[in-house]
Amino acid sequence: MKNSFLAIFLVFLFVGWFVILCGGQEDQDVAPMETKEKERLYLAIQGFIGKQWNGSDLNPDPCGWTPIQGVSCDLFDGFWYVTGLSIGPIYDNSLPCTNAKFSHQFFELTHLRRLVLSGNRFNGEIPVSFRGLTEVLIIDLSRNNLSGSMPLTLGGLTSLLKLDLSNNKFEGKLPKEIGNLKNVTLVDLRSNKFSGGLVQSLEEMISLKEMAMSSNPIGGELSEIQWENLRNLEILDLSNTNLTGEIPESMAKLKRLRFLGLNDNKLSGNLPPKIVTMSKP
Repeated sequence: MKNSFLAIFLVFLFVGWFVILCGGQEDQDVAPMETKEKERLYLAIQGFIGKQWNGSDLNPDPCGWTPIQGVSCDLFDGFWYVTGLSIGPIYDNSLPCTNAKFSHQFFELTHLRRLVLSGNRFNGEIPVSFRGLTEVLIIDLSRNNLSGSMPLTLGGLTSLLKLDLSNNKFEGKLPKEIGNLKNVTLVDLRSNKFSGGLVQSLEEMISLKEMAMSSNPIGGELSEIQWENLRNLEILDLSNTNLTGEIPESMAKLKRLRFLGLNDNKLSGNLPPKIVTMSKP
């Protein structure tokens, strides 16, 4: 008798628990996502992976019970908004890429903080419309076939901490607007076709810890930069960048520098005596 009563009690308890999770309380406990934000997300993803993907059918609740791989969200004023988008074959649980179009809806994801599109087959130029992504912290477009010049509007992303455009086909001179990135700690532009010398505004990136520009036909001289202004710089790789002239004394004032790559250039003269031997980290 006791066993039967216990069994009935457990069944009742289980059913009650199930009703709480799956019943009328759900609409009150689960945060909604604005219709416009959801549409922006669907169209942005379709631009990258193709219109054959139907998000409204596959993922009607993209930040809730039907999450989209490679998409992360956060709450703002009680609504879900997209804060991260990761598309590429080298990332776990990310969306497969078959296309390379930045839809205008993508630039309306104004709470986006992390954009990772590394390791895809993206071709063509990236748009100039990055101005609206004012909260973005990380942009990683590395290991693609993107070309054209660096958009000037990237310089307006003053919250940016990491910019990785390495292993693409970008060309032209670096825009002076890049100096507006006062909070950026890493800039990786390796293996592109940037030229026209080192833009002087680089010295205004006072938070910079790592700058990698190797394997670009940049040209020009190191003396174009007041290196002592980059007092937080730890890694500087300018190898194989067609640099000329002498190594300036101001580089010896980079007290935190752990690695300096200047090989495979056309530099002349001797190392300033105050520059100590540094090993690759």
